[in-house]
Amino acid sequence: MNTRNLFTFTALIALFTIIPVPALAETVVRTGESVSVEKDQRIDGDFYTAASILNISGEINGDLTALGGKTTLNGKVASDTLMIGGNVDVHGAVGDDLRIVAGEAIIAEPVAGDVFVIGGTVKVLSTASIGGDLLVYGGTAEVSGPVGGDVHGNVGSLRIDAPVAGSVDVTADTLTLGDRADITGSVRYISATELTRSQNARVGGEITRSDETVKGSAAPVKSILLPILMVLFSILVWYLIARRLLERTVTRALTRSVRPVITGFFTLFGAPVVAGILIVTVLGSFVGVTMFVAYVLALLLAMVSGVAVFGQLVMMHLSKKPKTLTPITLGVGVIATGFCLFIPFVGPFILLTVFMITLGAIIDLLLHPHTS
Repeated sequence: MNTRNLFTFTALIALFTIIPVPALAETVVRTGESVSVEKDQRIDGDFYTAASILNISGEINGDLTALGGKTTLNGKVASDTLMIGGNVDVHGAVGDDLRIVAGEAIIAEPVAGDVFVIGGTVKVLSTASIGGDLLVYGGTAEVSGPVGGDVHGNVGSLRIDAPVAGSVDVTADTLTLGDRADITGSVRYISATELTRSQNARVGGEITRSDETVKGSAAPVKSILLPILMVLFSILVWYLIARRLLERTVTRALTRSVRPVITGFFTLFGAPVVAGILIVTVLGSFVGVTMFVAYVLALLLAMVSGVAVFGQLVMMHLSKKPKTLTPITLGVGVIATGFCLFIPFVGPFILLTVFMITLGAIIDLLLHPHTS
């Protein structure tokens, strides 16, 4: 059973359990190296897609869930939108909430609901507008379009140069209010430096700053060190007991295919939903519990083996010749993982990506044990 058939089978179980059969036609799933929805196309229902390159220029009359390396939305989405990718460009209107996880995210058109963004670089252009709240977590964020609600988040550098109907409550290394900033409510921020405020910037409420505390900064280091040592011990035990299986997992994760990515994405977000649905039923409760236990086990294995995948990826970039899996590779993976934990937002995003690919490789290895 290939990945597409597996997801389709899983989705059918969920759909048959909770909705009538005629509604099945309202869900569309597309995967591949490149997926596009042309300008003259319309999807009357929810749209799930995953590919290296995604270009959506048509109209989605439902929810959109997209996973891709380069994702561009030029069309319209009537309901909620979730986009995960290296680069995400939103040049089309979104009728409800928008959620983005990306290395670089650009929002250039109106969003009717709330916006939640995790990204290294986040830009809300002046052509965009947000009907609800903006929650942003990233390295650098620029808000040039109006926000109908509050602005929350944790950002390295945040610049607001647009009207905000609510309040601003953020943690930032630097906070700047530009000429077009018009904050109806108050501004509360945690930072080691004072905000930079233009003479034309307006704040209706109070401006309150809290100093960023550095006291006890060693505590996060200690809290991270113990889990890292536990993961190192676990991966070394796996390497000594079942080295061949670990090598196959790493090889499958680093294969030049989107299959592990797609499988990992749908397993991470789809499996618990299906397991929960089966658990609440009478006939499927045993299957649901078994599925959930297997899901938790797969997550734990992915957390451990993801270190090996990360280490092998680093070693491959350091040397043109592919290296076999060695204890040194595992050590490099542990160091790289620990390093990412200290990089705000971008580091966890990298780890999440590696974890999702590793999870997909484990599931794919179970489904296709003899496929290279």
